[in-house]
Amino acid sequence: MRMTNKVVLITGASRGLGLSLARRFAREGASVALTYNTDAAAADRNVEALVAEGAQAMAIGGDISDPDAVKAIFAAVLARFGRIDIVVANAGRELIDTPITEIDNAMFEAVTKTNVFGTFYTLRESARHVTDGGRIIVISSTTTIVPNAGFTAYAGSKAAGRLYVECLAQEMGKRNVTVNGVVPGPLRDAGVIANLQENDYQALAQLSPFARLGSVSDVEGAVLFLASDDAAWISGHHLVVNGAAKV
Repeated sequence: MRMTNKVVLITGASRGLGLSLARRFAREGASVALTYNTDAAAADRNVEALVAEGAQAMAIGGDISDPDAVKAIFAAVLARFGRIDIVVANAGRELIDTPITEIDNAMFEAVTKTNVFGTFYTLRESARHVTDGGRIIVISSTTTIVPNAGFTAYAGSKAAGRLYVECLAQEMGKRNVTVNGVVPGPLRDAGVIANLQENDYQALAQLSPFARLGSVSDVEGAVLFLASDDAAWISGHHLVVNGAAKV
């Protein structure tokens, strides 16, 4: 198991990709801390399931757009496990298929507070607390590299994370901490894509030469690799995981 004796903090891990990553890290031997925003019951059930399988796990509630909440999250993990080796900044807010003229101030502020401010606060605490030789991984989106109508606010907010990765990698190298991004394309079983109709899935699938949509399991391996010792000389990189899709 590649992650034995590692402590992993994953934000936004009550469902979807975050939960899938938590399960995978646990299977690889890591102690796992999952954050959630509002669904405490789901988070508790997920932790119970991980513990039942022999993992060390905990759930911490908190809105990452609140800097004090982010500080409290890191403090709770350190109090329980004593250190943090790996941080996966996964928490985010989606706003897609919405023309800019239909995005009101509240909608724009909500997506910006989570994806721009919240990711920054998460990375700031990561830089303060992750162990020397650790790993910081930011989950991004292919909307930051392939422009699409209706994604202006979302893609713009996620683009901040790409620059955070590149700049923070320059800061953290002196402590042998790598900082990388994972850039998934549309995932059939995560986010709003999971609620599409079958004909919509098929249309999106045709954008990849593999003629299918990705799944959270496709992203797990990329994240585990960047978190592993094998990726010690990879930093400031964005690993695109989208089956060569043109989206």
